[in-house]
Amino acid sequence: MAHNEKMLDLCRPLAGLLALVLAGTPGAGDESRPVDFFDLRGLLEGVLGGLGVPEMPAAPSAAKPGSGPASGVFAGNWIPLNRWSEASGFAPPRLVAGGAQPVYALDTPGGRFLVRIGSEQANWEGLEVRLGYAPQLIDQQPWIHALDLKKTVQPLLRGLPEPEPARPRTVVIDPGHGGVDTGTRNAAGSLREKDCTLDWALRLRELLSAQGWRVYLTRSNDVEVSIASRVALAERLNADLFVSLHFNSAAPNDSESGLETYCLTPAGLPSNLTRGYPDDAGQVFPNNAWDDENLRLAARVHRELLRANGSTDRGLRRARFLGVLRGQQRPAILVEGGYLSNPREARQIGMPEHRQKLAEAVARALLGSRTQFAASGHPAGGVGASTNGVPLEAPSD
Repeated sequence: MAHNEKMLDLCRPLAGLLALVLAGTPGAGDESRPVDFFDLRGLLEGVLGGLGVPEMPAAPSAAKPGSGPASGVFAGNWIPLNRWSEASGFAPPRLVAGGAQPVYALDTPGGRFLVRIGSEQANWEGLEVRLGYAPQLIDQQPWIHALDLKKTVQPLLRGLPEPEPARPRTVVIDPGHGGVDTGTRNAAGSLREKDCTLDWALRLRELLSAQGWRVYLTRSNDVEVSIASRVALAERLNADLFVSLHFNSAAPNDSESGLETYCLTPAGLPSNLTRGYPDDAGQVFPNNAWDDENLRLAARVHRELLRANGSTDRGLRRARFLGVLRGQQRPAILVEGGYLSNPREARQIGMPEHRQKLAEAVARALLGSRTQFAASGHPAGGVGASTNGVPLEAPSD
């Protein structure tokens, strides 16, 4: 009994401290948000350690599940989602679909997050989100990688606050490719990515400038601009945001379609796309200081683009090989606005009114979702033409 009383005496202050932290400490500009699990590392290791939760190492390994002995893989890099939910003040995850890859729902004040066992594809508030590692089922409970919790789940569950309407900002818009670098083309070769991205950027510049924003383009005509120069422009202007515009291709596959929005892969996580480039999870780039802001910016833009054109949602993704993002010292994203290799999407992309929709969607994400635009404006080059005079009419294929 003396031993039990001693344990109670030790647990009372820990329980009080845990309750205090979970309740949150008010401060200037403090908003209601999930508790940061990693901020509670020392506390929770002590409290939850007695419950059998593996101790978390200071730097979780990037080894994928199945790449080593199970005892090593789950020795600290993985967190039981039910206990993380409890520590964060959420209801436990619910099984919403069974089968070989069961789906669990985590309902929180910041939205519903769905994870599928054995799949990196997750879902937050209707948006597809790619995790670094596929969640695992251990003892009939979902476990998720610690870095996915810290770098994907928690930033999104903090919500997407509306931008401050009275604060004009400086943004660099980057029309992908240019000059001899044409980017991809449609099947007929009549529609070039470099022309479409420039037209999209010019339309976006007009919309943002009308709202008092300072908008700079990495190119305003058909010239080749190096990756280093694109990054340097944003640095020289001390820009608040950087948005790179592109269109996709899966040629010769003409069935792939949809929207993708990218941000830089956080250190320690594998990328969702490598395109054959080395993907060293140990690398840290300047833009990794904005991991959370990158993801939330990507989510706002991706959500508005989907609302605007109803394309297939190919998800919020991360990549490490995107040089135009790595050196950015500000929130930065890269948008793939559709597939030129898909005949249906190529026809849409070739239409000026569709590119106007894309521009308005990105502008609305930056200005606020309630922003309304007058009748579609046109960039300086005119409807259906880029500044170098190359016509941008809908392709025939």
